Amino acid sequence: MLSFNGFPLWAQNLTKTVPIIMTGMNDPVAAGLVVSLARPGGNITGVSTMAEDVLLKLIEIMREALPGVRKLTIMTNPTNPSNAPMVDTLKRYVADKELTIAMVGVSSPADLDAAFVAMSQQRPGALFVLTDNSLQALAEPIVTRALAQRVPTFANLGDTFARAGALFDYSRDPPEAFRSVARLLKKVLAGAPAADLPVEQPTKFNLFINLKTAKALGINILPTLVARADEVFEQAGLMIACGAKQAL
Repeated sequence: MLSFNGFPLWAQNLTKTVPIIMTGMNDPVAAGLVVSLARPGGNITGVSTMAEDVLLKLIEIMREALPGVRKLTIMTNPTNPSNAPMVDTLKRYVADKELTIAMVGVSSPADLDAAFVAMSQQRPGALFVLTDNSLQALAEPIVTRALAQRVPTFANLGDTFARAGALFDYSRDPPEAFRSVARLLKKVLAGAPAADLPVEQPTKFNLFINLKTAKALGINILPTLVARADEVFEQAGLMIACGAKQAL
């Protein structure tokens, strides 16, 4: 059984014997899906997103691009059990970095109005959207509302948010993840128990920058940051590959 991010918990309750290959889970150990990444121990294995590590890197990118920011709003999906551990990780990480965090929760489109009213009162320097399929589906209205408050958005959901106008999007490479899933699926179909197949972690990450948004907000992105991007959006619908990417 293949299971996408957000569904492994449901699938786990459905069966304890049928092998489940998850295509991406933010923290399968914290979510209780596997005993450890090296030895899952049950009927679930697959590919993790490393979202917690990516979010910490994204904060460092933000501090490099916007050194004056001191307040962040974190948007979560309260119904996603992997979001709470991410929030805890972020709070610990920023504790000694002169950054404060405020929260808004969005589990459906109906929650957007209240979330952005709260954000207008928080007056953050940046909005961080946590990894969640439901929030990814709301990329355009989230970014549009954030821009209306002149708040840049940071996300780690492929290029979905950057295409919608987020300033930065940094995450694992989806094609690499699905190749990993295919390898694991082949092993399971050959008879290997999921319990013995280590959860794979991504090794390739992509950085997207929307310079159109930067210009609209009056933000000057350093050329060194632009050079590190995999893709740069310079106007609506146009994405340019960068040839001078450096290691993040």
